[in-house]
Amino acid sequence: MAMDQLVELEPATTSETDISHAMVRMLRMVNRMRVQLCPPGERGEWSAFRLLVPMMENGPQRLSAIADAAHSDASTVSRQIAHMVDSGLVERRADPADGRASLLAITKAGERLVARQRATRARFLTGLLADWPERDRHRFATLLHRFVDDMEAAISNPTTQSTDETNRSETR
Repeated sequence: MAMDQLVELEPATTSETDISHAMVRMLRMVNRMRVQLCPPGERGEWSAFRLLVPMMENGPQRLSAIADAAHSDASTVSRQIAHMVDSGLVERRADPADGRASLLAITKAGERLVARQRATRARFLTGLLADWPERDRHRFATLLHRFVDDMEAAISNPTTQSTDETNRSETR
């Protein structure tokens, strides 16, 4: 079904199960896309993107802040950061607020990697959506942002979801 047809459907006809199946398919496609779009020498760095972007956007940070931004545990992020330091994508700096701690900062090489990955993704999406009318692209972007924002809020505050479900069952 074309996206312009999907957008026109009544909300009641699109079930949570359909959305869940589409999400699983999309995650598989994202993983395949990573393999196809990433040059062989950068395959390990592709996963670094989600850790490099917060440093690029917010400046040097402590490991805990980067782990929080990535919704990941500090021990996993620590191993990934160590590899990125060794690869020259990230550097450690003394924390001026606490001499015992260090801040992690993206290097010029890390910035170039982020720029290449953003350009690659943009080219892919431009080709993918080339036949979509502007109205559909805009609507899809709006709905996707809304979906991701709601998902992030639900994951960040897991009690909200269970409270909402309890309230719905009590009102039935």
